Amino acid sequence: MTISVQGLQDRTDRPHWREPAPNARTAAIAIFGWRGEGTTSLAAILSAAPVIVATLALPGFITTSEIVDLLGPIADARAFAAGDGDFLRASSPFYLAVLFAADSVFVTPGRILLGAKAFSALIAITAVIAFACVRFPFAQTALLAASTAAFVAAPFSGAGETALALLAVAAMAFVCAPAQASKARAFSEGVLGGGLLVALWMSSAALALIGAVALTACPFIGGRTGLIRYAAGILVAGGLIASFEVLSPGTMAARAETLSPIAISFSEIWSAVSSFKCLSIALGAGLVLVLAAIFGGEGYRRNVWTALAFLLIGSAAAMIVGANASLVFVFSAAIATFSTASPFYDGIFRTPDRASVAVGGVAGIITLSLGAAICLQFAEQFIFQGRAASSAPREISAAFAIVQVPRTASALRIDDEQMFETASAPNISQKENGQAWILFDAAARVRALEAAGVKVAILADSDIACVIAAKPKCSSDGRTAAARANIVFVPRIDFGAASAALKGRSEALLYTEFRKVDETTDWDIWVRRGVTLPSTFALQF
Repeated sequence: MTISVQGLQDRTDRPHWREPAPNARTAAIAIFGWRGEGTTSLAAILSAAPVIVATLALPGFITTSEIVDLLGPIADARAFAAGDGDFLRASSPFYLAVLFAADSVFVTPGRILLGAKAFSALIAITAVIAFACVRFPFAQTALLAASTAAFVAAPFSGAGETALALLAVAAMAFVCAPAQASKARAFSEGVLGGGLLVALWMSSAALALIGAVALTACPFIGGRTGLIRYAAGILVAGGLIASFEVLSPGTMAARAETLSPIAISFSEIWSAVSSFKCLSIALGAGLVLVLAAIFGGEGYRRNVWTALAFLLIGSAAAMIVGANASLVFVFSAAIATFSTASPFYDGIFRTPDRASVAVGGVAGIITLSLGAAICLQFAEQFIFQGRAASSAPREISAAFAIVQVPRTASALRIDDEQMFETASAPNISQKENGQAWILFDAAARVRALEAAGVKVAILADSDIACVIAAKPKCSSDGRTAAARANIVFVPRIDFGAASAALKGRSEALLYTEFRKVDETTDWDIWVRRGVTLPSTFALQF
C-alpha cells in the first residue's frame, strides 16, 4: 500500500475542523437552498393547507369562555352588515369582517367561529407567501407558512394571535431586504404592507403603530427600493384610513381611544411566555441569535441586532394584546439565520469547511425546529379538541357546535401537558356548564317561536337570540332587539356586567310595553301587551 506524503503534509498543516465535509454540506444546502418563487409559494400553500382543513374539520369550537361571549360578536357582525350600527367604530372591525365572511358560509355558531379562524389563517399565510418567498429559502418559507397558519388557527388562539401574526409578517417584510430588489416588487410590497397596517389598525391600534415604526426601517435597509416600499406603504395606509374617516367621521378618534395607558403585570408577562409552551421556543430563538452573534462577525452584526429588536418589540406587542408570543420567536430566528443578510451563507456556499458548515447547519436546524414545534402544538391541541368533543354534552355540541371546557375541575381537567380527562358523570349540572344549558333550554323555544312568525329577543348585551334562531339580520344590542320583539326572554342570572347593566336600563321598557307571563328557573318571559300568541304556544306561558 502506497501512502501519499503530500496527503500527510496537508492533514498535518490543516486542522481537522478546517477539512471539507461534503455530506454535512449537502445536508446544510438542503436546508439553506433557494428555489424559484413559484415553487416556493406552492410548497408554502401545500404545507399550510392541512392546518386549514383540520380547522374546518373540527367537530366544534373549543373554548373556556361562556357561550354568550362567543355569540355576541357573531350578532354584532350581522348587525353591522345590516347597517344597524357604525361598523368602523366597532372595537375590532377586522375581526367582525372575518366573522361576517365566515357567517356567509357556515350556520351554527361554532362552525362560524372555526370558519373565522380558517379565514384569518388564509389572510396571514397569503401575506407570508407574498413576502417570505423572496426573503427566506425554500424550507423556511414552507415551514413559516405552516407555523403561521397553525398559530392563528390553533383551538386556543384568538383575535390577539391573529393581530400578532399580521404584525410579525408586516414587520418581517419591513426590516428584511428581499433577494429580488426590483422597483416593481418594492411598490407591490409597499401596497400590501400598507394594507396589513390598516388591517392592524382595525384590530389593534397599538400593534398598528408598532408596524408603522417597523415600516420606517425600509429606507435605511433597502436603499432606493426601500424608499419606494416605504412611500407606497404610507400612501396606501394613509389613503385607506382617510377614506374610512370620510365614510364615518370620528373613526380615527374611536380607534385612538383604544390606545389607553397599558399596565402589564408580572402574571401577564409569565402567561405570554409560558403559553403555547413558548418558553422552549424562546430559548431556541435566543440560542440562534447567540450563534449568529458569535460566528457572524462584525459584518453581520446589524442583522443580529435587527433580529433581536424584532424579538423584543414583538414580545412586548404580544403582552399588549394578551397574545401568545411563540410566532415572534420563530420569525426572529428566521431573520437571524435565513434572511438575505444571514451570516451563515458564506460558510456553507462560498468557503465551506467542517466547522462553518456545522455551525450553519445547527442554526438552520434549530430555526426550522421552532416552526415545527408550533405545528406540533397545533396537532396536540387538535387531538385534545377531538377528545373533548367526544366527552362534551351532545345536546349542547349539536345545538351550538361549541365544546365548552368548564373552569371547574370536577367535570373536566387540563393538566400542564394539555391532556384531557373527564370524570364518569353522565349528568353534568348547569352550574358546571355555566350558561350553556340555560341557552340550550331557550334555543328550542326561540327557534319554534321565530318559525311561527313571533319575534323573540333575549335581553343581553348583544342580540344573541338572533344567532340562536339563525336569522340573517340582527339588532345592534339586546335592548334594541327587545324593543322590536313581541316576546322577550330575560335571564335570571347575569350573563356579564354589560348584560346586567342592560337589564337595569330596560326595566321601564318591560313594565310599560310588556307583561310577564311565565317564570322558570332560568328565565322571566315577557310578552308585548296586545299581542296574541299562536294557540300552539298558549299553554307554554
